[in-house]
Amino acid sequence: MNKTVLAASVALALTVNVVGKTAHAQQSVTSQAGHEMSSLNVATASATFVPQPPTRVNTTTADYQDLKTSSALADGGYLLVWDTTTMNPAQDGSRFFLQRFDSEGNRVGSETRLQLTVQDGSIAVLTNGDIVVAYKGARDAQGKVITSPNAASGAFIQKFNASGIQIMPETAVATTFGTSTAYGYVTVVPLANAGFVVNWTSQDQSSGTLRNSFSTQSYDSSGQRSGSPVVLSADSFPPSRPIDYSIQASPDGGYLVYKRMIDTANSSGCFGAMSEPTITSVSYYDKNLVPKQILAPTHCGILMPLQGDQYMIFGANATGPYSQLIDGNGSLVGPQKPIEARTEFRNPALTIFIGRTVLVDGSYLLFWFTGTGSNKGQRYTSKGDPIGDVFTIAASPKNILPLTGGSVVLAWSASNDIANNLLDVYMQRLNKPEAAGCTESAAWVRGQQYAAGARVTYTDGLTYVAKFANPGYNPTISTYFWAPVACCTKPAAWVMGQQYAAGALVSYADGLSYVAKLANPGYDPTISTFYWAPVACTKPVAWVMGKQYAAGALVSYADGLTYVAKFANPGYDPTISTFFWAPVGY
Repeated sequence: MNKTVLAASVALALTVNVVGKTAHAQQSVTSQAGHEMSSLNVATASATFVPQPPTRVNTTTADYQDLKTSSALADGGYLLVWDTTTMNPAQDGSRFFLQRFDSEGNRVGSETRLQLTVQDGSIAVLTNGDIVVAYKGARDAQGKVITSPNAASGAFIQKFNASGIQIMPETAVATTFGTSTAYGYVTVVPLANAGFVVNWTSQDQSSGTLRNSFSTQSYDSSGQRSGSPVVLSADSFPPSRPIDYSIQASPDGGYLVYKRMIDTANSSGCFGAMSEPTITSVSYYDKNLVPKQILAPTHCGILMPLQGDQYMIFGANATGPYSQLIDGNGSLVGPQKPIEARTEFRNPALTIFIGRTVLVDGSYLLFWFTGTGSNKGQRYTSKGDPIGDVFTIAASPKNILPLTGGSVVLAWSASNDIANNLLDVYMQRLNKPEAAGCTESAAWVRGQQYAAGARVTYTDGLTYVAKFANPGYNPTISTYFWAPVACCTKPAAWVMGQQYAAGALVSYADGLSYVAKLANPGYDPTISTFYWAPVACTKPVAWVMGKQYAAGALVSYADGLTYVAKFANPGYDPTISTFFWAPVGY
Protein backbone atom coordinates (compact mmCIF):
# COMPACT_ATOMS: atom_id res chain seq x y z
CA MET A 1 0.00 0.00 0.00
CA ASN A 2 1.25 3.47 -0.88
CA LYS A 3 2.29 5.23 2.34
CA THR A 4 1.99 8.58 0.58
CA VAL A 5 -1.71 7.82 0.18
CA LEU A 6 -2.15 7.11 3.86
CA ALA A 7 -0.24 10.15 5.03
CA ALA A 8 -2.59 12.39 3.06
CA SER A 9 -5.37 11.67 5.53
CA VAL A 10 -3.76 13.95 8.10
CA ALA A 11 -4.94 16.90 6.02
CA LEU A 12 -8.53 15.63 6.14
CA ALA A 13 -8.20 14.41 2.58
CA LEU A 14 -7.71 10.81 1.50
CA THR A 15 -5.92 10.91 -1.82
CA VAL A 16 -5.79 7.78 -3.92
CA ASN A 17 -3.73 8.98 -6.86
CA VAL A 18 -1.27 11.41 -5.31
CA VAL A 19 1.55 12.53 -7.59
CA GLY A 20 4.62 11.59 -5.58
CA LYS A 21 8.31 12.30 -6.05
CA THR A 22 9.07 8.69 -6.81
CA ALA A 23 6.36 8.05 -9.37
CA HIS A 24 6.19 11.46 -11.07
CA ALA A 25 2.97 10.38 -12.72
CA GLN A 26 1.59 12.88 -15.18
CA GLN A 27 -1.69 14.51 -14.25
CA SER A 28 -3.73 16.97 -16.28
CA VAL A 29 -3.92 20.50 -14.94
CA THR A 30 -6.85 21.64 -17.04
CA SER A 31 -10.29 20.42 -16.06
CA GLN A 32 -12.07 17.75 -18.01
CA ALA A 33 -15.18 18.29 -20.13
CA GLY A 34 -17.81 19.77 -17.84
CA HIS A 35 -20.76 17.77 -19.14
CA GLU A 36 -22.23 17.62 -15.65
CA MET A 37 -21.55 21.23 -14.71
CA SER A 38 -24.95 22.69 -13.91
CA SER A 39 -26.41 25.96 -15.19
CA LEU A 40 -26.65 27.50 -11.77
CA ASN A 41 -28.89 30.21 -10.47
CA VAL A 42 -27.61 29.75 -6.96
CA ALA A 43 -29.95 31.52 -4.61
CA THR A 44 -30.23 29.16 -1.64
CA ALA A 45 -28.03 27.46 0.90
CA SER A 46 -28.29 24.25 -1.13
CA ALA A 47 -26.30 25.73 -4.00
CA THR A 48 -23.06 24.12 -5.11
CA PHE A 49 -19.68 25.83 -5.39
CA VAL A 50 -18.36 27.93 -8.25
CA PRO A 51 -15.01 26.50 -9.46
CA GLN A 52 -12.43 29.05 -10.59
CA PRO A 53 -9.64 28.51 -13.15
CA PRO A 54 -6.62 26.66 -11.68
CA THR A 55 -3.42 28.65 -11.16
CA ARG A 56 0.20 27.71 -10.55
CA VAL A 57 1.45 28.48 -7.05
CA ASN A 58 5.25 28.20 -7.25
CA THR A 59 7.38 30.76 -9.09
CA THR A 60 10.52 28.63 -8.86
CA THR A 61 9.97 26.00 -11.56
CA ALA A 62 13.27 24.09 -11.64
CA ASP A 63 13.22 20.50 -10.33
CA TYR A 64 10.21 18.85 -8.66
CA GLN A 65 7.73 20.91 -6.61
CA ASP A 66 5.69 18.53 -4.44
CA LEU A 67 2.82 19.93 -2.39
CA LYS A 68 3.16 19.04 1.30
CA THR A 69 0.40 20.79 3.22
CA SER A 70 -1.93 23.78 3.46
CA SER A 71 -3.56 25.68 6.29
CA ALA A 72 -6.25 28.30 6.80
CA LEU A 73 -5.09 31.40 8.69
CA ALA A 74 -6.90 33.46 11.32
CA ASP A 75 -7.24 36.47 8.98
CA GLY A 76 -9.24 34.43 6.45
CA GLY A 77 -6.25 33.78 4.21
CA TYR A 78 -4.29 30.59 3.77
CA LEU A 79 -0.79 29.17 3.38
CA LEU A 80 0.49 26.54 0.92
CA VAL A 81 3.74 24.66 1.57
CA TRP A 82 5.71 22.45 -0.80
CA ASP A 83 9.13 20.88 -1.07
CA THR A 84 11.57 21.02 -3.97
CA THR A 85 13.75 18.06 -4.86
CA THR A 86 16.20 17.26 -7.63
CA MET A 87 16.47 14.06 -9.65
CA ASN A 88 18.47 12.65 -6.72
CA PRO A 89 16.47 13.46 -3.55
CA ALA A 90 18.36 10.90 -1.44
CA GLN A 91 21.56 12.85 -2.04
CA ASP A 92 20.32 16.43 -2.30
CA GLY A 93 17.44 16.33 0.20
CA SER A 94 14.30 18.49 0.22
CA ARG A 95 13.98 22.28 0.36
CA PHE A 96 10.71 23.70 1.70
CA PHE A 97 8.92 26.75 0.29
CA LEU A 98 5.78 28.51 1.44
CA GLN A 99 3.40 31.05 -0.12
CA ARG A 100 0.76 33.02 1.71
CA PHE A 101 -2.54 34.18 0.19
CA ASP A 102 -5.23 36.57 1.45
CA SER A 103 -8.91 35.67 1.77
CA GLU A 104 -9.53 36.50 -1.91
CA GLY A 105 -6.68 34.32 -3.15
CA ASN A 106 -4.21 37.14 -3.83
CA ARG A 107 -0.55 36.51 -3.02
CA VAL A 108 0.78 38.13 0.14
CA GLY A 109 4.46 38.71 -0.52
CA SER A 110 6.61 36.30 -2.49
CA GLU A 111 7.31 32.63 -1.87
CA THR A 112 9.65 32.05 1.08
CA ARG A 113 12.18 29.28 1.55
CA LEU A 114 12.72 27.73 4.96
CA GLN A 115 16.41 27.67 5.78
CA LEU A 116 16.92 23.93 6.09
CA THR A 117 17.44 20.93 3.83
CA VAL A 118 16.32 17.50 5.04
CA GLN A 119 15.49 14.07 3.69
CA ASP A 120 12.01 12.56 3.83
CA GLY A 121 10.66 15.56 5.72
CA SER A 122 7.10 16.24 6.82
CA ILE A 123 5.74 19.73 7.49
CA ALA A 124 2.72 21.14 9.33
CA VAL A 125 1.26 24.63 9.68
CA LEU A 126 -0.16 25.16 13.17
CA THR A 127 -3.35 27.08 13.89
CA ASN A 128 -1.28 30.02 15.20
CA GLY A 129 0.65 30.23 11.91
CA ASP A 130 3.87 28.61 13.12
CA ILE A 131 5.48 25.89 11.00
CA VAL A 132 6.95 22.60 12.22
CA VAL A 133 9.21 20.37 10.12
CA ALA A 134 9.79 16.75 11.18
CA TYR A 135 12.35 14.38 9.65
CA LYS A 136 14.64 11.45 10.38
CA GLY A 137 18.42 11.54 10.61
CA ALA A 138 21.56 10.53 12.48
CA ARG A 139 23.72 12.74 14.73
CA ASP A 140 26.95 12.37 16.69
CA ALA A 141 27.37 13.51 20.29
CA GLN A 142 27.87 17.10 19.12
CA GLY A 143 24.76 17.04 16.94
CA LYS A 144 26.65 16.81 13.65
CA VAL A 145 24.99 14.92 10.80
CA ILE A 146 26.83 11.63 10.26
CA THR A 147 26.21 8.08 9.03
CA SER A 148 28.49 6.30 11.52
CA PRO A 149 27.24 3.14 13.31
CA ASN A 150 27.79 5.05 16.55
CA ALA A 151 25.40 7.81 15.53
CA ALA A 152 22.14 8.60 17.26
CA SER A 153 19.48 7.64 14.73
CA GLY A 154 16.06 9.14 15.28
CA ALA A 155 13.31 11.64 14.59
CA PHE A 156 13.92 15.40 14.80
CA ILE A 157 11.91 18.62 14.53
CA GLN A 158 12.49 22.31 13.90
CA LYS A 159 10.00 25.15 14.28
CA PHE A 160 9.60 28.37 12.26
CA ASN A 161 7.28 31.36 12.42
CA ALA A 162 4.94 32.31 9.57
CA SER A 163 7.70 34.43 8.00
CA GLY A 164 10.01 31.42 7.76
CA ILE A 165 12.32 32.47 10.61
CA GLN A 166 13.52 29.64 12.84
CA ILE A 167 12.13 29.92 16.39
CA MET A 168 13.12 26.45 17.66
CA PRO A 169 16.39 24.79 16.59
CA GLU A 170 16.74 21.14 15.76
CA THR A 171 15.32 19.12 18.64
CA ALA A 172 15.36 15.34 19.01
CA VAL A 173 11.96 13.70 19.34
CA ALA A 174 13.31 10.16 19.77
CA THR A 175 16.82 8.76 19.26
CA THR A 176 18.61 5.44 19.56
CA PHE A 177 22.39 5.03 19.52
CA GLY A 178 23.91 2.35 17.32
CA THR A 179 22.38 0.31 14.54
CA SER A 180 19.83 -1.75 16.48
CA THR A 181 16.94 0.56 15.55
CA ALA A 182 16.13 1.90 12.10
CA TYR A 183 13.73 4.84 11.83
CA GLY A 184 11.25 4.95 8.97
CA TYR A 185 8.60 7.52 8.07
CA VAL A 186 8.45 10.59 10.33
CA THR A 187 5.38 12.83 10.02
CA VAL A 188 3.95 15.78 11.93
CA VAL A 189 0.24 16.60 12.28
CA PRO A 190 -1.16 19.95 13.52
CA LEU A 191 -3.77 19.74 16.28
CA ALA A 192 -6.80 21.95 16.85
CA ASN A 193 -5.31 23.43 20.06
CA ALA A 194 -2.27 24.89 18.19
CA GLY A 195 -0.14 21.99 19.34
CA PHE A 196 1.10 19.15 17.18
CA VAL A 197 1.91 15.46 17.27
CA VAL A 198 4.95 13.78 15.71
CA ASN A 199 4.66 10.13 14.71
CA TRP A 200 7.24 7.74 13.39
CA THR A 201 7.87 4.12 12.52
CA SER A 202 10.91 2.25 13.79
CA GLN A 203 12.31 -1.25 13.38
CA ASP A 204 14.01 -2.86 16.38
CA GLN A 205 16.62 -5.52 15.60
CA SER A 206 18.17 -5.87 19.07
CA SER A 207 16.38 -9.08 20.14
CA GLY A 208 17.09 -11.01 16.96
CA THR A 209 13.42 -10.73 15.94
CA LEU A 210 12.49 -7.76 13.83
CA ARG A 211 9.67 -5.69 15.31
CA ASN A 212 8.01 -2.68 13.72
CA SER A 213 6.67 0.00 16.06
CA PHE A 214 4.45 3.02 15.47
CA SER A 215 4.96 5.76 18.08
CA THR A 216 3.84 9.33 18.76
CA GLN A 217 4.95 12.32 20.81
CA SER A 218 2.59 15.23 21.51
CA TYR A 219 3.69 18.87 21.85
CA ASP A 220 1.88 22.00 23.02
CA SER A 221 1.65 25.28 21.09
CA SER A 222 5.01 26.49 22.45
CA GLY A 223 6.81 23.37 21.27
CA GLN A 224 7.10 21.74 24.70
CA ARG A 225 6.51 18.01 25.11
CA SER A 226 3.12 16.91 26.42
CA GLY A 227 3.83 13.69 28.25
CA SER A 228 6.14 10.92 27.07
CA PRO A 229 6.31 9.10 23.75
CA VAL A 230 3.52 6.58 23.26
CA VAL A 231 4.03 3.31 21.39
CA LEU A 232 0.69 2.84 19.66
CA SER A 233 1.47 -0.50 18.08
CA ALA A 234 4.27 -3.06 17.81
CA ASP A 235 4.09 -5.82 15.23
CA SER A 236 6.39 -8.71 14.37
CA PHE A 237 8.11 -8.49 10.99
CA PRO A 238 7.31 -9.57 8.45
CA PRO A 239 3.66 -9.31 9.50
CA SER A 240 1.05 -11.68 8.13
CA ARG A 241 -0.32 -8.69 6.22
CA PRO A 242 1.27 -5.31 5.44
CA ILE A 243 0.18 -2.73 8.01
CA ASP A 244 0.15 1.04 7.65
CA TYR A 245 -0.57 3.68 10.26
CA SER A 246 -1.50 7.33 9.99
CA ILE A 247 -2.79 10.10 12.24
CA GLN A 248 -5.57 12.62 11.71
CA ALA A 249 -6.43 15.58 13.93
CA SER A 250 -9.85 15.73 15.59
CA PRO A 251 -11.73 19.01 16.21
CA ASP A 252 -11.33 18.91 20.02
CA GLY A 253 -7.52 18.86 20.13
CA GLY A 254 -7.08 15.09 20.19
CA TYR A 255 -6.26 12.85 17.27
CA LEU A 256 -7.32 9.69 15.46
CA VAL A 257 -5.00 6.78 14.70
CA TYR A 258 -5.72 4.78 11.56
CA LYS A 259 -4.54 1.19 11.21
CA ARG A 260 -4.91 -0.27 7.71
CA MET A 261 -4.03 -3.69 6.34
CA ILE A 262 -4.80 -5.68 3.23
CA ASP A 263 -8.19 -7.40 3.42
CA THR A 264 -7.31 -10.96 2.44
CA ALA A 265 -10.90 -12.12 2.95
CA ASN A 266 -12.39 -9.66 0.45
CA SER A 267 -10.90 -9.16 -2.99
CA SER A 268 -13.11 -6.24 -4.05
CA GLY A 269 -11.26 -2.95 -4.28
CA CYS A 270 -12.06 0.11 -2.23
CA PHE A 271 -14.05 2.74 -4.11
CA GLY A 272 -12.83 1.53 -7.48
CA ALA A 273 -11.04 -1.36 -9.09
CA MET A 274 -7.71 0.49 -9.09
CA SER A 275 -7.45 0.58 -5.28
CA GLU A 276 -6.49 -2.23 -2.93
CA PRO A 277 -9.03 -3.91 -0.62
CA THR A 278 -8.22 -2.88 2.95
CA ILE A 279 -9.49 -3.28 6.48
CA THR A 280 -9.35 -0.11 8.56
CA SER A 281 -9.74 0.39 12.29
CA VAL A 282 -9.58 3.76 14.04
CA SER A 283 -8.83 4.69 17.65
CA TYR A 284 -9.35 8.10 19.22
CA TYR A 285 -6.85 9.66 21.65
CA ASP A 286 -8.04 12.65 23.67
CA LYS A 287 -5.83 15.49 24.90
CA ASN A 288 -4.76 13.31 27.84
CA LEU A 289 -3.84 10.46 25.45
CA VAL A 290 -6.63 8.23 26.74
CA PRO A 291 -7.55 5.89 23.85
CA LYS A 292 -10.86 4.39 22.77
CA GLN A 293 -11.82 2.58 19.61
CA ILE A 294 -14.12 4.53 17.30
CA LEU A 295 -14.18 2.34 14.22
CA ALA A 296 -14.04 -1.43 14.46
CA PRO A 297 -12.20 -3.18 11.60
CA THR A 298 -14.18 -2.19 8.49
CA HIS A 299 -13.71 -3.12 4.85
CA CYS A 300 -12.52 -0.02 2.97
CA GLY A 301 -13.25 2.18 5.97
CA ILE A 302 -12.64 5.94 5.88
CA LEU A 303 -13.54 8.10 8.88
CA MET A 304 -14.26 11.84 8.81
CA PRO A 305 -14.69 13.82 12.07
CA LEU A 306 -17.77 16.05 12.06
CA GLN A 307 -18.87 18.74 14.47
CA GLY A 308 -20.38 17.77 17.81
CA ASP A 309 -18.44 14.56 18.55
CA GLN A 310 -19.82 12.73 15.55
CA TYR A 311 -18.11 10.97 12.67
CA MET A 312 -19.04 9.92 9.16
CA ILE A 313 -17.85 6.52 7.98
CA PHE A 314 -17.39 5.89 4.28
CA GLY A 315 -17.20 2.23 3.35
CA ALA A 316 -17.91 -0.16 0.51
CA ASN A 317 -19.85 -3.39 0.29
CA ALA A 318 -21.38 -5.57 -2.42
CA THR A 319 -23.86 -2.85 -3.39
CA GLY A 320 -21.25 -0.10 -3.68
CA PRO A 321 -20.01 2.80 -1.53
CA TYR A 322 -22.02 4.02 1.46
CA SER A 323 -21.93 6.53 4.33
CA GLN A 324 -22.80 5.86 7.97
CA LEU A 325 -23.05 8.39 10.79
CA ILE A 326 -21.68 7.32 14.21
CA ASP A 327 -21.29 9.05 17.56
CA GLY A 328 -18.16 9.52 19.65
CA ASN A 329 -18.52 6.04 21.13
CA GLY A 330 -18.67 4.39 17.73
CA SER A 331 -22.42 3.70 17.95
CA LEU A 332 -24.46 3.93 14.76
CA VAL A 333 -26.63 7.03 14.30
CA GLY A 334 -29.38 6.60 11.74
CA PRO A 335 -29.37 4.30 8.73
CA GLN A 336 -26.55 3.44 6.37
CA LYS A 337 -26.94 5.53 3.21
CA PRO A 338 -25.74 4.31 -0.19
CA ILE A 339 -23.80 6.95 -2.10
CA GLU A 340 -25.55 6.43 -5.39
CA ALA A 341 -27.23 9.70 -6.23
CA ARG A 342 -24.96 10.25 -9.21
CA THR A 343 -24.38 8.27 -12.40
CA GLU A 344 -20.73 7.47 -11.63
CA PHE A 345 -21.62 5.66 -8.41
CA ARG A 346 -23.82 3.20 -10.27
CA ASN A 347 -20.61 1.66 -11.55
CA PRO A 348 -18.38 1.82 -8.46
CA ALA A 349 -15.56 0.00 -10.25
CA LEU A 350 -15.06 3.19 -12.27
CA THR A 351 -15.28 5.54 -9.29
CA ILE A 352 -12.33 6.32 -7.02
CA PHE A 353 -12.73 8.58 -3.99
CA ILE A 354 -9.97 11.15 -3.92
CA GLY A 355 -10.85 13.34 -0.96
CA ARG A 356 -13.30 14.65 1.59
CA THR A 357 -13.45 17.57 3.99
CA VAL A 358 -15.81 19.20 6.48
CA LEU A 359 -16.92 22.78 5.76
CA VAL A 360 -17.35 25.61 8.24
CA ASP A 361 -21.15 25.18 8.27
CA GLY A 362 -20.96 21.48 9.22
CA SER A 363 -21.71 20.11 5.76
CA TYR A 364 -19.00 18.25 3.87
CA LEU A 365 -17.58 17.71 0.40
CA LEU A 366 -16.72 14.47 -1.36
CA PHE A 367 -14.50 14.31 -4.43
CA TRP A 368 -14.04 11.41 -6.81
CA PHE A 369 -12.34 10.46 -10.05
CA THR A 370 -14.56 8.88 -12.70
CA GLY A 371 -13.93 6.30 -15.36
CA THR A 372 -14.62 9.00 -17.96
CA GLY A 373 -11.44 10.80 -16.95
CA SER A 374 -12.92 13.70 -14.99
CA ASN A 375 -12.77 14.81 -11.35
CA LYS A 376 -16.05 15.65 -9.65
CA GLY A 377 -17.29 17.07 -6.36
CA GLN A 378 -20.53 16.93 -4.39
CA ARG A 379 -21.65 18.68 -1.23
CA TYR A 380 -23.57 16.79 1.48
CA THR A 381 -25.36 17.69 4.69
CA SER A 382 -23.86 16.52 7.97
CA LYS A 383 -26.37 13.65 7.82
CA GLY A 384 -25.08 12.44 4.45
CA ASP A 385 -27.80 13.79 2.14
CA PRO A 386 -26.65 15.36 -1.18
CA ILE A 387 -26.94 19.13 -1.61
CA GLY A 388 -27.19 20.81 -4.98
CA ASP A 389 -25.45 19.61 -8.10
CA VAL A 390 -22.25 17.79 -8.94
CA PHE A 391 -19.46 20.11 -10.11
CA THR A 392 -16.27 19.49 -12.06
CA ILE A 393 -12.82 20.26 -10.64
CA ALA A 394 -9.54 20.57 -12.51
CA ALA A 395 -7.57 17.69 -10.95
CA SER A 396 -7.41 15.23 -8.07
CA PRO A 397 -6.64 17.35 -4.98
CA LYS A 398 -3.94 16.35 -2.53
CA ASN A 399 -5.04 19.01 -0.03
CA ILE A 400 -8.58 20.33 0.48
CA LEU A 401 -8.70 23.53 2.50
CA PRO A 402 -11.99 25.04 3.75
CA LEU A 403 -11.58 28.77 4.38
CA THR A 404 -13.20 30.72 7.19
CA GLY A 405 -15.22 32.72 4.65
CA GLY A 406 -16.91 29.60 3.30
CA SER A 407 -14.95 29.06 0.10
CA VAL A 408 -12.64 26.07 -0.48
CA VAL A 409 -9.13 25.83 -1.94
CA LEU A 410 -7.93 22.65 -3.67
CA ALA A 411 -4.20 22.09 -4.18
CA TRP A 412 -2.12 19.42 -5.89
CA SER A 413 1.12 18.75 -7.75
CA ALA A 414 1.06 18.05 -11.47
CA SER A 415 3.42 17.65 -14.40
CA ASN A 416 4.50 20.88 -16.08
CA ASP A 417 6.90 19.36 -18.60
CA ILE A 418 5.99 16.25 -20.56
CA ALA A 419 9.59 15.68 -21.69
CA ASN A 420 11.15 15.82 -18.21
CA ASN A 421 7.97 15.14 -16.23
CA LEU A 422 8.74 17.86 -13.71
CA LEU A 423 6.16 18.90 -11.12
CA ASP A 424 4.57 22.20 -10.19
CA VAL A 425 2.08 23.08 -7.46
CA TYR A 426 -1.38 24.20 -8.55
CA MET A 427 -4.46 25.42 -6.73
CA GLN A 428 -8.11 25.91 -7.63
CA ARG A 429 -10.55 27.97 -5.64
CA LEU A 430 -14.16 26.88 -5.17
CA ASN A 431 -16.07 30.03 -4.34
CA LYS A 432 -19.17 29.75 -2.25
CA PRO A 433 -22.15 31.16 -4.17
CA GLU A 434 -22.27 34.33 -2.09
CA ALA A 435 -18.65 35.06 -3.00
CA ALA A 436 -19.71 35.22 -6.62
CA GLY A 437 -22.40 37.80 -5.89
CA CYS A 438 -25.12 35.20 -6.41
CA THR A 439 -27.52 36.09 -3.63
CA GLU A 440 -31.20 35.85 -4.46
CA SER A 441 -32.52 38.73 -6.58
CA ALA A 442 -36.06 40.03 -6.93
CA ALA A 443 -38.06 38.94 -9.94
CA TRP A 444 -37.90 41.22 -12.97
CA VAL A 445 -40.94 43.49 -13.39
CA ARG A 446 -41.87 44.88 -16.80
CA GLY A 447 -41.90 48.68 -16.83
CA GLN A 448 -40.11 49.08 -13.48
CA GLN A 449 -37.19 51.51 -13.46
CA TYR A 450 -33.82 49.78 -12.88
CA ALA A 451 -30.52 51.46 -12.11
CA ALA A 452 -27.22 50.30 -13.59
CA GLY A 453 -25.98 47.36 -11.56
CA ALA A 454 -29.44 46.16 -10.52
CA ARG A 455 -29.89 42.39 -10.46
CA VAL A 456 -33.08 40.53 -11.26
CA THR A 457 -34.22 36.95 -11.78
CA TYR A 458 -36.15 36.14 -14.93
CA THR A 459 -38.68 33.44 -15.79
CA ASP A 460 -35.93 31.43 -17.49
CA GLY A 461 -34.42 30.89 -14.03
CA LEU A 462 -31.33 33.01 -14.73
CA THR A 463 -29.97 36.08 -12.96
CA TYR A 464 -29.35 39.26 -14.95
CA VAL A 465 -27.48 42.50 -14.19
CA ALA A 466 -28.44 45.88 -15.63
CA LYS A 467 -25.48 47.21 -17.60
CA PHE A 468 -27.26 50.55 -17.94
CA ALA A 469 -30.31 52.15 -16.32
CA ASN A 470 -33.52 51.22 -18.13
CA PRO A 471 -37.32 51.33 -17.69
CA GLY A 472 -37.79 47.60 -17.25
CA TYR A 473 -36.77 46.28 -20.65
CA ASN A 474 -36.90 42.51 -21.12
CA PRO A 475 -33.50 41.03 -20.09
CA THR A 476 -33.64 38.34 -22.76
CA ILE A 477 -34.39 40.84 -25.54
CA SER A 478 -32.65 44.08 -24.55
CA THR A 479 -29.17 42.61 -24.32
CA TYR A 480 -27.67 46.09 -24.66
CA PHE A 481 -29.12 46.90 -21.25
CA TRP A 482 -28.91 43.49 -19.56
CA ALA A 483 -26.38 40.67 -19.25
CA PRO A 484 -26.64 37.25 -17.57
CA VAL A 485 -24.60 36.90 -14.39
CA ALA A 486 -21.91 34.46 -15.50
CA CYS A 487 -20.92 33.30 -12.05
CA CYS A 488 -24.49 32.48 -11.12
CA THR A 489 -25.66 31.20 -14.48
CA LYS A 490 -23.92 29.26 -17.20
CA PRO A 491 -23.62 31.44 -20.34
CA ALA A 492 -24.42 30.11 -23.79
CA ALA A 493 -21.93 27.60 -25.15
CA TRP A 494 -19.11 28.95 -27.30
CA VAL A 495 -19.63 28.39 -31.04
CA MET A 496 -16.66 28.21 -33.39
CA GLY A 497 -16.84 30.91 -36.06
CA GLN A 498 -19.57 32.94 -34.36
CA GLN A 499 -18.90 36.68 -34.03
CA TYR A 500 -18.45 37.84 -30.43
CA ALA A 501 -18.33 41.40 -29.16
CA ALA A 502 -15.93 42.55 -26.46
CA GLY A 503 -17.41 41.63 -23.10
CA ALA A 504 -19.35 38.65 -24.43
CA LEU A 505 -19.60 35.67 -22.10
CA VAL A 506 -19.48 32.03 -23.17
CA SER A 507 -19.17 28.64 -21.53
CA TYR A 508 -16.62 26.18 -22.85
CA ALA A 509 -16.24 22.39 -22.86
CA ASP A 510 -13.75 22.59 -19.96
CA GLY A 511 -16.62 23.70 -17.70
CA LEU A 512 -15.36 27.28 -17.29
CA SER A 513 -16.85 30.58 -18.41
CA TYR A 514 -14.85 33.02 -20.55
CA VAL A 515 -15.17 36.73 -21.32
CA ALA A 516 -14.19 38.21 -24.68
CA LYS A 517 -11.46 40.77 -24.04
CA LEU A 518 -11.67 41.86 -27.67
CA ALA A 519 -14.23 41.32 -30.41
CA ASN A 520 -13.41 38.19 -32.40
CA PRO A 521 -14.93 35.79 -34.96
CA GLY A 522 -15.31 32.85 -32.60
CA TYR A 523 -11.71 32.03 -31.75
CA ASP A 524 -11.17 29.16 -29.30
CA PRO A 525 -11.12 30.63 -25.73
CA THR A 526 -8.50 28.14 -24.53
CA ILE A 527 -6.15 28.90 -27.43
CA SER A 528 -6.73 32.56 -28.30
CA THR A 529 -5.93 33.94 -24.87
CA PHE A 530 -5.28 37.35 -26.42
CA TYR A 531 -9.01 37.54 -27.15
CA TRP A 532 -10.45 35.59 -24.23
CA ALA A 533 -9.96 35.36 -20.47
CA PRO A 534 -11.46 32.91 -17.97
CA VAL A 535 -14.06 34.48 -15.72
CA ALA A 536 -12.99 34.70 -12.08
CA CYS A 537 -16.10 34.87 -9.93
CA THR A 538 -14.81 37.29 -7.36
CA LYS A 539 -14.73 41.06 -7.62
CA PRO A 540 -11.56 42.30 -9.35
CA VAL A 541 -9.52 45.09 -7.80
CA ALA A 542 -11.09 48.53 -7.87
CA TRP A 543 -10.49 50.81 -10.87
CA VAL A 544 -7.86 53.52 -10.25
CA MET A 545 -7.94 56.76 -12.22
CA GLY A 546 -4.73 57.30 -14.21
CA LYS A 547 -3.43 53.75 -13.80
CA GLN A 548 -2.25 52.02 -16.97
CA TYR A 549 -4.43 49.05 -17.94
CA ALA A 550 -3.67 46.42 -20.54
CA ALA A 551 -6.29 45.07 -22.91
CA GLY A 552 -8.30 42.43 -21.10
CA ALA A 553 -7.76 43.90 -17.62
CA LEU A 554 -10.72 43.50 -15.28
CA VAL A 555 -11.73 46.13 -12.73
CA SER A 556 -14.64 46.77 -10.40
CA TYR A 557 -16.22 50.23 -10.40
CA ALA A 558 -18.16 52.32 -7.90
CA ASP A 559 -21.45 51.43 -9.65
CA GLY A 560 -20.98 47.84 -8.50
CA LEU A 561 -20.24 46.49 -11.97
CA THR A 562 -17.16 44.79 -13.37
CA TYR A 563 -15.57 46.11 -16.56
CA VAL A 564 -13.12 44.64 -19.08
CA ALA A 565 -10.59 46.81 -20.93
CA LYS A 566 -11.27 46.36 -24.65
CA PHE A 567 -8.06 48.25 -25.40
CA ALA A 568 -5.06 49.35 -23.35
CA ASN A 569 -5.67 52.74 -21.74
CA PRO A 570 -4.23 55.04 -19.05
CA GLY A 571 -7.05 54.60 -16.56
CA TYR A 572 -9.99 56.14 -18.40
CA ASP A 573 -13.32 56.08 -16.58
CA PRO A 574 -15.13 52.83 -17.54
CA THR A 575 -18.55 54.50 -17.46
CA ILE A 576 -17.44 57.32 -19.77
CA SER A 577 -14.83 55.82 -22.08
CA THR A 578 -17.02 53.06 -23.47
CA PHE A 579 -14.71 52.74 -26.47
CA PHE A 580 -12.04 51.41 -24.10
CA TRP A 581 -14.21 49.60 -21.55
CA ALA A 582 -17.18 47.23 -21.60
CA PRO A 583 -19.28 46.04 -18.65
CA VAL A 584 -19.03 42.34 -17.88
CA GLY A 585 -22.12 40.47 -16.76
CA TYR A 586 -21.07 39.19 -13.36
